[in-house]
Amino acid sequence: MALVAIGRSEGWPLATTLRATLLAGLAHIAGTLLLGGLIGYLGIRLSEEFTSFAQNVPPLGLVLIGIFLLGIAYSHPDQAPKDLSSLRKAPSVRSWFATMTVALFFSPCLEISTYFLTAGTHGWQGILLVAVVFVFVTLPLMLGLVAFGYRGIGRFKGVVLERHGHAIMGGVLIVLGLATFFYE
Repeated sequence: MALVAIGRSEGWPLATTLRATLLAGLAHIAGTLLLGGLIGYLGIRLSEEFTSFAQNVPPLGLVLIGIFLLGIAYSHPDQAPKDLSSLRKAPSVRSWFATMTVALFFSPCLEISTYFLTAGTHGWQGILLVAVVFVFVTLPLMLGLVAFGYRGIGRFKGVVLERHGHAIMGGVLIVLGLATFFYE
């Protein structure tokens, strides 16, 4: 919703806001894949050395990160800006694009790192599968949410993904961790 707020406050048309989202989304994906590849490699190395690691640590990591995200979700009040006029205006569209791109590159999706660690126990094919799914889910989802938010759907009270995103992701990670531990 931050991208929608910036686009609206700057008076950008939807196409410009979507271009900014695409550029920032690609940077976010690149940063996440770089970190994910390193974490996946760690998973490969650890699973080669310690058999029990591959069976126990990644599911435990999913559960612990899920609990952490639930803690974040319920310990911070909603901090979304209520008034778009309070946002500072940047001097140009180009500076906004650069700022968003750099910011999202350096804020990778840490929640998915455990998936890369788990995938590493299955080798590079597992890591590649997680990476491909991440790319093909993240970018369309970002673009779709910005398009819907820009057109006014974001005005509904209680937007589930925005207000409860950490709680939803935390719950999903806990369930996946438990399922991986018991069914793998």
